[in-house]
Order: sequence, then C-alpha cells, then structure tokens
Amino acid sequence: MKGLVSAYTLECSIRLRVLLDTIAGGPDADKIVELDAVARSGQVIGQVADGEFELTLRETCNKIIHARKVIPVWSTGFAGDIEFQYWSGVYDLSGTKGYKSWRLLLYIAPWAKSAERFLLKANLAEMTLYVGQDWY
Repeated sequence: MKGLVSAYTLECSIRLRVLLDTIAGGPDADKIVELDAVARSGQVIGQVADGEFELTLRETCNKIIHARKVIPVWSTGFAGDIEFQYWSGVYDLSGTKGYKSWRLLLYIAPWAKSAERFLLKANLAEMTLYVGQDWY
C-alpha cells in the first residue's frame, strides 16, 4: 500500500507543480496565491515539524517531490483482543533545502482535497487533461 499511495501522491505533486508553473508564466499569475489560500481554507494540510516554510500547495508539492525520507505514520487499533496497525493518513517527510533541514507531517486527505479545490476554482479541467492526470 505504501508504494501505491506514495507513487500516486508523488505523481499528483509533480503534475500540480507543472500546472502551477504554467499558470505562473501566464496572464493569471496574480491569482495563484489567492486561489491557493481559498483552496486550503478550512483544511489543515500538514504541520511543519522542523524548519520554516509556509504550507502552500506549491511548497507542499516541493516537499513531496524533494523529500529524502518518506515515512507513513501508523496508528494502533484494537478489534476485541486483537491489536492491529493501520496507516493514519499522515506522511512524515524530511529533507534539506540548501544546508537547512526541514520536516513536514503531511495530512494526505486534506492536502488532496485542497489540491482538488484549487483545480476546480482555477477552472483547470481542460489543462488537467493536457497533462494526462485523472484528478477525480
């Protein structure tokens, strides 16, 4: 499961970054910051555990793409007397930017919801077809 979720999260991050960079080079560049904030509104997409950076969609995509360690965070549950572990939906990402280390606890479900809201608000359905991504 880790491989599948990790691969799809990475793929989505790369494609979203391509879209963000495409918009940044076009006539709607000034709308990116506002659309990002609106898309993340009411969502906690992660927690900065080390370093200083803003949790925008673009920055979280960068962290996913450039992470040197990707660790799924597991939780423990019980079914009667049987103890089991399951993935909590959180990735513990860490890496370096220059000589500074960073660490991010990324909450996948709210992050994905924010990315979807961004694409819908930016009216990028046509562009998502261009990059070959099935966002739904």
